[in-house]
Amino acid sequence: YGSSVWRHRDTGRRCRWLQLIAQKRSWKDRCNDRAVACWSEADARGERICHGTVTWVSKEGDMIGQGIRRCCLCSFTCELPLPVSCPMTFALPAGSSDDLQLAVKAALTAGELIRERFHAQPSTIQLKDGKGEVTETDLAAEAAIFEVLSGSSHGVLSEEAGGDTEGDLWIIDPVDGTTNFSRRLSLCAVSIGLRLGGQLSLGVIYHPVTEELYLAERGLGAWRNQQRLHVAATADPSLAVIFLTHGYAAEHRTRYGAALSRFAVTSYPRTLGSTAVELSFVAAGSGDAWICSGDELWDFAAGMVLVEEAGGRVSDWHGRDWDGQSTYTIVSNGAIHDFLIDTVGDLQP
Repeated sequence: YGSSVWRHRDTGRRCRWLQLIAQKRSWKDRCNDRAVACWSEADARGERICHGTVTWVSKEGDMIGQGIRRCCLCSFTCELPLPVSCPMTFALPAGSSDDLQLAVKAALTAGELIRERFHAQPSTIQLKDGKGEVTETDLAAEAAIFEVLSGSSHGVLSEEAGGDTEGDLWIIDPVDGTTNFSRRLSLCAVSIGLRLGGQLSLGVIYHPVTEELYLAERGLGAWRNQQRLHVAATADPSLAVIFLTHGYAAEHRTRYGAALSRFAVTSYPRTLGSTAVELSFVAAGSGDAWICSGDELWDFAAGMVLVEEAGGRVSDWHGRDWDGQSTYTIVSNGAIHDFLIDTVGDLQP
């Protein structure tokens, strides 16, 4: 919130927030963000050692209302109660599992890091074996997610580190849309899905620059910052916004070009550079469909759950139920699904 920096209570230096109160300045009027810089308890030399961010933590587990503030990295807690209710907390839907709470915490933790670096100096960019870019921010965000999920018994499959492929899995893309991020385009996201018993059970997508949190768990619906989401009702293909994407192999790029040429005649095709962003937009009704050839599981696992819980439909390009393996995938609002299959079904091998 603003440019406050927490200081150790014994240093005699006071947080700027306290100065604002002394000046009778409105906290709500001055502050527009959800987090401020945090310094944890002093080390042996009396120096601050944590550079995490402080988020709202309410009293007695209620995420809405008066509360305290706690650093997401070092858990340093401010003893002073909040003077106003916080409008920026992320309450989870009733009945949410511990896994969903953990995924949200991991996504927000990584998101804070990504947002800070988005507005800082450009990240060092490296190419990775013909499969796009990776920056130090991708690796740092992935490490932050791993730290939060370290107490979970589920396996992990992540874009940068790889990992397990069998059993119950966290499926992670720490920065989906790395190219956008490295060029200061805000269309990037943290994507965390969970597969249990062979089925995708939940998904969390966090847009760190715009601070939009999308989440879904089977049977609990899809949500954006506590707003229930529903897919669009668009049934006319000539009005449909259709997101198209592809893998890195030449065959997938060629198939993307063929699909694009067909939808360019009938609808409004779009490519935003982040599967997670595109799928969250479909779940929110801002787009009507997403079609891919060759994307990886970590790109779309979380988003699939979001769209289905928002009332959408998932299949391969032939219209068969998604088998958990195929990368020829159509995710839509349902109303235009048959049109999509009719348009590109012959392109799937």
